[in-house]
Amino acid sequence: MHHDGKCSRPHGHNYEIEVTVTGELTEEGWVVDKGDITAILSEWDHMFLLEKGDPLVDAFEESGDGSAVVLFEDPPTAEVMSLELERRFREELPENVSEVAVEVSETAELCGAPV
Repeated sequence: MHHDGKCSRPHGHNYEIEVTVTGELTEEGWVVDKGDITAILSEWDHMFLLEKGDPLVDAFEESGDGSAVVLFEDPPTAEVMSLELERRFREELPENVSEVAVEVSETAELCGAPV
């Protein structure tokens, strides 16, 4: 919605997401169960990531495919996705996790990580 040009049209991306978690080891010998991380990431797998207010949201709802949409407050750039994932991990991972860093890469040349 905030971008003119070809990238304003509906299109797809594949992303690589690197999650770094720091914390104290559990009795099981890990900081966090990988399943806890992949459970959050899987919520975006094969989904359409759209900004709230995007006209495509209504189109998906009208077609009966509204459950295939993940809504963001801002345009779903790599940087915005990194921030959102960090927020989710901080909220949902166990208390022994002291730090979370996320990098979302669209390609080797294009990546976003909050500072």
